[in-house]
Amino acid sequence: MTKKFILGVLIILIIYIVGCIILSAMLNFKRIEINSLIYSGILTTANIVSAFFISRLAITQKRRSSQKSFLSGMLIRFLMLMILITLIIKYLEINNLVFLLSLFLLYFAFQFWEVILLNRMIKQG
Repeated sequence: MTKKFILGVLIILIIYIVGCIILSAMLNFKRIEINSLIYSGILTTANIVSAFFISRLAITQKRRSSQKSFLSGMLIRFLMLMILITLIIKYLEINNLVFLLSLFLLYFAFQFWEVILLNRMIKQG
């Protein structure tokens, strides 16, 4: 399952990078917009990787502690994501619109992949 996860993440990242390159060329992005795309890619990739490992840990535990681990992991990831987004917007030189749009697009693509994998994990037992 880990290999499928990594392969899926790599495919999504390749599509994201190619899309960013095409979009950057078409819209003549400056360095600030490119930085926005890079930061959002790093942040969402780190989020999905941590989600995968938390989910794997939660699935291997007993039912009650599994639910606690999964939900507390979701809460911690959400809080960290909000803190990091706030810090990036406040302290780094980025285009906020480009950053947030690319972050949410990539976030939803990764969430879609995460749901597919979680369903497969649960079906496998």
